[in-house]
Amino acid sequence: MLLFNQILLSQIFQEKQRDILGIEDGTLQLGDCDNDGDLDILVAGYSRELNYSTARIYENDGNGSFTDSHELLPSGTALNAAWGDYDNDGDLDILVFTSTNGKLYRNDGDFNFSLISQSFPGLSYSVVKWIDIDNNGSLDIFISGYIGWMGDPVSKIYINKGGDLFEESPISLKACSRGDAEWADFNKDSYPDLLMTGSDINGNKHNTLYINNSDNTFTETNLYSSSWSYSECEWGDYDNDGDLDILLGAYESILLQNNNNVFTNSNLVLPEDMGYKIAHWGDYDNDGDLDILFSGTDLYTNERISKLYQRNDDGTYNDTEEELFGSWMSLIAWGDLDKDGDQDLIISGQVNNDSTVTIIYENLLNTGNELPSVPTGLYSIDGNNVRNRMEIFYRH
Repeated sequence: MLLFNQILLSQIFQEKQRDILGIEDGTLQLGDCDNDGDLDILVAGYSRELNYSTARIYENDGNGSFTDSHELLPSGTALNAAWGDYDNDGDLDILVFTSTNGKLYRNDGDFNFSLISQSFPGLSYSVVKWIDIDNNGSLDIFISGYIGWMGDPVSKIYINKGGDLFEESPISLKACSRGDAEWADFNKDSYPDLLMTGSDINGNKHNTLYINNSDNTFTETNLYSSSWSYSECEWGDYDNDGDLDILLGAYESILLQNNNNVFTNSNLVLPEDMGYKIAHWGDYDNDGDLDILFSGTDLYTNERISKLYQRNDDGTYNDTEEELFGSWMSLIAWGDLDKDGDQDLIISGQVNNDSTVTIIYENLLNTGNELPSVPTGLYSIDGNNVRNRMEIFYRH
């Protein structure tokens, strides 16, 4: 324990790369786009350096360094994007939205993409998610935001009908413009439920949970009385009790604990001196519980700041005081970029009115998890008799 405390007093993350396009208010996602066993980067959003919005893919060289391999859309407005394997062919396809339209790109391998003929309504300040809503083995689409450029806010679901065809669902949901939405099966009935935060069509701010009834209907539940614009939400098992809790980030950071599918405020002490902040869970120290990275602005000085909070064994959090890049309208991604067994970090966002920056940080703690040895000499035993030899396959 003494050694670990000494590490915490020194540097946890080291800047590794900053020539990735800086963006704000869009998306920053990790995924193995070329199926070579490492994580590539998808960025989509507004760049102040370019003075327009774009969507780009950066290829991982296998050691956690990245090169710009593909620009999906040369220019647009208020971009967002998401990857997902909608055609179940084993690679990641990409859905990209501007305020003019939404476009679906099929992954043909080796960073080559084909534009699918079906288009979707344009959105601004949008949320774009792939999710198997009806649990039939194929990914459907959830979108929310302002129609066009700052039109009426909407939420829509498109059901995957196969053959590059998606059909709009009649399911009615609140909008979550200038907010966030995350899907997860919190009640363990095999159907994904929807958590959203943001503003509805009347401009009312809300935090809402939609419980999937498995019959193309949802039951709406209001989660928490305080609500904000420019807010974020996340699912994660904070207390390691086997069910999903909720993290809300905006002017106020709230952690809601799941107790038998009822969510209550944990009343944990989390940063209160940050505005327009987002909060993302990640286990940077590989101790099996969820730490939190906050990024936003100082309420008093308007300085851009990021704070890394470590979860303690008693469930409380403490500020590691790690020096990290601070930004406004930030985007965060955790992932093992260099395949050394620990979570590295990417932060992107607005530094000032003229600049957006993306920085990749390498995790220096060297507390990575090692793969287990392949099990050998396994037999099936029935009573006192040794029966046929078995082959056991495991994933890592």
